[in-house]
Amino acid sequence: LRLGQVAARLAHYDDALTHFALCLKLLRDRRVHLPAIRIRAHASLAMTYVMKGLCTDALQHYEEAHRLSAYYAEEEELPAIAYGLCDANRGLGNFFEAYSAGKEALRLYRERKDAPLQVRVLNLLGYIAAQMADTEAAEEYYTESLRLAEELHGPVMTMLNYAGLAELRLQQERFADVTEYSNKALTYAEHVSDRNMAGEIYISIAKVTLT
Repeated sequence: LRLGQVAARLAHYDDALTHFALCLKLLRDRRVHLPAIRIRAHASLAMTYVMKGLCTDALQHYEEAHRLSAYYAEEEELPAIAYGLCDANRGLGNFFEAYSAGKEALRLYRERKDAPLQVRVLNLLGYIAAQMADTEAAEEYYTESLRLAEELHGPVMTMLNYAGLAELRLQQERFADVTEYSNKALTYAEHVSDRNMAGEIYISIAKVTLT
């Protein structure tokens, strides 16, 4: 399990998948009763599948992790599982299911007073609401996520929220705001250390500008 987690952090996703699968195989073949580890292994495997863009496989493992959490009354991983169900369903275009799971994740993160992860799930809910054409809800989620991100001095999430708001303003045909939010997103993109994430924002803003 630990080797898989380290490999995932290093973006060695194929290695991570191998380690997580071996962890589950050992638990099953040797009949080791460690429910919390089994749940975490399924959730970690699912997260790695999401990172590889394999959302169907991810969804299966998140659902199994959720089932095991209920069966064993193990609640430690529930917020991450709910977030994962939201993200995997989002990747598959199942926006209704993603929205429901995202709101559950937000409730759990609020209960635990986990502000950084609230920022992330609020941003994801903003995107999903926009895809469902609920622009009012999308604006509320993006705005709250942006406020928290700025309070936490989180440049990456601040950048992502400005980019999301730029896309939303385009959807609403509020073109003056599109330019304002695009410029703010690009300003943050110049300074974030995660260049892959910054690159995604440049692509996103380029699409907005082209439209």
